[in-house]
Amino acid sequence: MYIPASYGESILFCVITMACWGSWAKVERLVTDSWRFELFYWDYALGILLATLLLGFTWGMTSGAGRPFLADLGQASTPNLLTAVSAGVLFNIGNILLTTAMATISSPRALPLAMGIALVTGVTLNYFGAPFGHPAFLFSGVTLISFAIWLDSETKARVNPPFIRAPAVGFVAACASGLLLGIYYRLIAAATARTFLLPAMGKMGPYASVFVFALGVFLSSFLFVPAFMERPIRGASLSFDDYLDESLRNHLVGILGGAVWGIGLELSILAAERIGFAISFGLAQGALLVSAFWSMFFGDEYRNASRGTNTLLAAMLAAYVLGLVSFVMASVFALE
Repeated sequence: MYIPASYGESILFCVITMACWGSWAKVERLVTDSWRFELFYWDYALGILLATLLLGFTWGMTSGAGRPFLADLGQASTPNLLTAVSAGVLFNIGNILLTTAMATISSPRALPLAMGIALVTGVTLNYFGAPFGHPAFLFSGVTLISFAIWLDSETKARVNPPFIRAPAVGFVAACASGLLLGIYYRLIAAATARTFLLPAMGKMGPYASVFVFALGVFLSSFLFVPAFMERPIRGASLSFDDYLDESLRNHLVGILGGAVWGIGLELSILAAERIGFAISFGLAQGALLVSAFWSMFFGDEYRNASRGTNTLLAAMLAAYVLGLVSFVMASVFALE
């Protein structure tokens, strides 16, 4: 299987993950004006599965390092398979709870709250689960990125005034979502071998573990998404016929969105062997910086922003950059 050959390549993979995770939602916006998120989610889950399967049968089957994708799947122990599948299930629940929070306390408030909790939870669990990285730089990065996320919420609140429909439900959903979106990555890491070149028996390499995670996402969608369609937070209830009636273009865009996210996850896990799962997950949270760039330079979200918003944006960008540099330094000092 293909694995990063150097430290620099691992950092590059994390940068690409940031780009993927910060861009897939922009793909969603190509169709959500006419297509509900509940229906988009079917193709999004399918896209994650197809992308990880494709990577498994291409990069995961190359010779020269580790176990090939299919052999790796075949030798995986039942506990590790269940751990990776459960990561997909928790990820799905976390996404649905985040959607609930955004529908009840608005995106400018729910998304930063959930992502901040996910960042702290994910980095902490992964650091103590598989210690790697200079802790002072690592948790300085967590603090700076958390501050940047808060500043991001303040700037978005200025251009999209937050609404409050059900504050208790929304805040609980956002907090629970953040916890789950921080835990799922640790479960993938727990099922994945620490060394990809000579992986331990029973553990999976990066291609197998991410594919099994994607399988958990896809299969659990049949359990959670129909209930979400039947009792949506906003709008009328939906049926599977509504999904089948959608255009091929919309389905392909949905699959593309999931594939972009799935490729980002694969690259993040591949990078984790050299830089650690905590640092890899922390760097991936720079996705919100990428998303902010999309909004600032390729959208009109901030065109009519109130006075002082540019100052907040500059502070947000500075905090993001310093936080990402701190994560890189945490890995550099760990390697010395």
